[in-house]
Amino acid sequence: MEQRARGYALKPFERCIKNNILKVQDGVEALKAIGSLGNLIPILWEESAEILKIATASGLTTRDSTYLWLSKKLEGKLITADEELRRRGEIITKTVLLGELGSFLKHS
Repeated sequence: MEQRARGYALKPFERCIKNNILKVQDGVEALKAIGSLGNLIPILWEESAEILKIATASGLTTRDSTYLWLSKKLEGKLITADEELRRRGEIITKTVLLGELGSFLKHS
């Protein structure tokens, strides 16, 4: 539920940034300001700001960026079947393609 609420909250920011209506830093500051107002919706606003930065840096959706953010926060590797997510996500955290998991485990 919380991830879905976060996705809905980030969608307008993501669209505005892609359409050059809003600068990334302004979106990040807006999310932090909303977070300082208190618990309006059960969303982690600071984390949402970080996810927005990841989305714009990687060119991925906020949903995929949430997976990258969590993997980075947990200091783990993101295992995915999505080749684009793996390729673009490498700038954020370590990623492994599901089809390469066997060889990855042998070398770990």
